[in-house]
Amino acid sequence: MVEFNDGFITALALCYAHRMASCRTPSGKDYSLSGAADHLVEMDLPEDLPDELKKSILRLRKKIIEKRLELMNPEDVDKMFDELVEIFKRLDKHLFGLDVTVTYP
Repeated sequence: MVEFNDGFITALALCYAHRMASCRTPSGKDYSLSGAADHLVEMDLPEDLPDELKKSILRLRKKIIEKRLELMNPEDVDKMFDELVEIFKRLDKHLFGLDVTVTYP
């Protein structure tokens, strides 16, 4: 039985959704990666992705899972979520030929 989810896009999207959660301690540390990592544990990885994209995804997955129990600076957590956005953009380019621009309010 899969505890949180499997899949690929679904796992990445649910992981990213944790960026919107307020997971800051009174001291200002962030523990957003704790819940975010859960979605990556049983993530399926498509076989037909370009090798470099697969490597980037696996590196980020490993990093998020390794850091999930740490109280981190919010800036460092944001950097990991920004890496995930870059992966989404690369997937859009690979799968659909789209050059995506992401802007934040």
